Amino acid sequence: ETSLDLKRRIARVRQNNADVMISFGGLINHELAQNYTDAKALMSAYESVVDRYSVNAIDLDLENEGLTDVTAGKIRAQAIAALQKKRKKESKPLAVWVTLPVSTDGLTSDGVNAVDLLLDEDVELAGVNGMTMNFGGTRKSELSMGKNAIHALKKLHAQLKKIYQRQKILLSDKKVWSKIGATPMIGQNDLSNEVFTLADAKELNQFAQKNGLGRLSIWSANRDRASTKSSVHTNI
Repeated sequence: ETSLDLKRRIARVRQNNADVMISFGGLINHELAQNYTDAKALMSAYESVVDRYSVNAIDLDLENEGLTDVTAGKIRAQAIAALQKKRKKESKPLAVWVTLPVSTDGLTSDGVNAVDLLLDEDVELAGVNGMTMNFGGTRKSELSMGKNAIHALKKLHAQLKKIYQRQKILLSDKKVWSKIGATPMIGQNDLSNEVFTLADAKELNQFAQKNGLGRLSIWSANRDRASTKSSVHTNI
């Protein structure tokens, strides 16, 4: 926290009439649930971060073992559900997003399972954020990266609608779109033949606006313009 100067940065964002969302997990990190065996203790860990930064929304970025570890997934779901219920009683509702990898075929089976685990434990999901990047062998080479991202989101939409149907929750197409987010990797992706351009960004943004996506993000801010001496981790 000290090296990143988080409190000052968050205060600056809020001074500009915006807000922040805390994300747990990520590609090279261990999501909190991987370090706990008790849901109550895990809930307290999440709560300590939420309270410290006074946030009303969090994101669970599930990748690698953070995604495939079913035991951790169940404990995570129990902890998050308990935290949501506690905060609702305190009139401080907590929005929860889950960020998951997608191909142009949508979520992987592990991704579908991760959403199921959360809903099975009564987590109220604000939505599912698809990492529309690094499509690899599923990328349709005749289409732009923007169109590949849109294709992935359409598949995710169909999957999420079915997931909620299994929970006996019937959502309209419009409501499902509001529970979907997209995060492309702007510029050069990890694969040499995948470059997300400004034209792709315009194409994806128009699709998001037209369909009412609940969230549109980028990875990452320091790819967007030349970094300054105050930028953090400018080598990413």
